[in-house]
Amino acid sequence: MPLKHAQETRLVFLLGFAIALAGITCAVLPPLPSGIVPWVVAMIVAVLYPMLLSGMLRRNRADNTFRRLHWFPAGMLLLWFVLQGGAMFFPDLAIFAAWYAWGWTLPLVVLGFFLLLVFCLQVIRQRVVRILLLALLFVPFATGALVTEQQGIDLPARVTAFVNAHRGDVLALLPQWGSGSVSSAPSDLIAGNAVSSSISEDTNLDPSDDPQEERWRASLRALKERMDRVMMERWNNTGADSSVSSTEGTGSLIAVEPTPPAPEPEPTITDTVTDPTHLPASGMELGFLVVTLIGSYSAAVHGRAKKRFLA
Repeated sequence: MPLKHAQETRLVFLLGFAIALAGITCAVLPPLPSGIVPWVVAMIVAVLYPMLLSGMLRRNRADNTFRRLHWFPAGMLLLWFVLQGGAMFFPDLAIFAAWYAWGWTLPLVVLGFFLLLVFCLQVIRQRVVRILLLALLFVPFATGALVTEQQGIDLPARVTAFVNAHRGDVLALLPQWGSGSVSSAPSDLIAGNAVSSSISEDTNLDPSDDPQEERWRASLRALKERMDRVMMERWNNTGADSSVSSTEGTGSLIAVEPTPPAPEPEPTITDTVTDPTHLPASGMELGFLVVTLIGSYSAAVHGRAKKRFLA
């Protein structure tokens, strides 16, 4: 049974949304190698999307061009990975990776919507509805991308700040462990990890006019004050224990002066260590992941070609 026009219209709108989402994802992803895990998750979702629809599109005898367009978001993520991987080995390619992610990956998103528009113009029924739906997606996307680039908004930094702000709110709501003391081990661990990961020496904690920014800074200020109280409490307890000791049998207190640290010897030529020739590797290497992706894609293409030949 051929694909119904209303169902095809919904799929066109869904594909346009997937292309726009893939463009934002490419702009938000951190550069390799720190962004390998988010990229793998996004790539799995982008590959599962056309694979889950391939059976329905094949049964309803959808147009081959429309079926291939569903792989466009995965192609955007794959091209981002190739550019980032090349920039790791050839720093001169970093400029191309930056251009690629410019404006929420606007050039590739424009290409994807253009191909969708060409496909919609080839179909007579519901042509106007599909063009209006695509415009409803593309106009806000392009406006947000251009405004972001014009105002110099760092989208990855904003996403990181949003995550840190919500994580700070959750940590601020945690109850104090122990009996009225803020120097217990769980609170120290939670506050120390939050402050060390969210606050650096260059972090600006001054009040801001932006409500979202002020909310994030307020949570960071609360965490910093909490950590200062914890460190002060521990410092007082440590100072009292190190300055006074009780003698056995007499019960008298004897003041003990802390011993100054021994001066470190000056380094000599024989003590210097040269830099290692290479850093140790941990987990799967980049080349192994690339070979695995290429092999999986080749196997999928071979399987589809085999089924088509046997049919």
